[in-house]
Amino acid sequence: MGARQASEGGREGGVSWVPGSARTSGLRASRVMLGPTELLVLTYEVPRLRLSVHLTKTEHEIVRGVVSGRSNAEIARGRRRSPRTIANQLAAIYRKLGIHSRLQLIAVCASGVPR
Repeated sequence: MGARQASEGGREGGVSWVPGSARTSGLRASRVMLGPTELLVLTYEVPRLRLSVHLTKTEHEIVRGVVSGRSNAEIARGRRRSPRTIANQLAAIYRKLGIHSRLQLIAVCASGVPR
């Protein structure tokens, strides 16, 4: 299999995308060539949140960041806010959902059970 050109995801700056990927339960695996090194890149789509409590658009975006594995600092950079602002917004989300931690938030979202 040859590498595709940059317009098709292909080669740029020593990185080649190799055709052929697998898809299982929303998980996608793609082979990437970085010079002579072959890498496997796994991606997945974050499921739509199903929460019965009202969260603002901003709160939903923050929850998606948490579920995607981003830290408060990473979420803050993306939103051009301070990490402390994100922490305060997360505290409000926790109160609305009746939970106390990031892990509980991820579990609530992963369970698919409306809260």
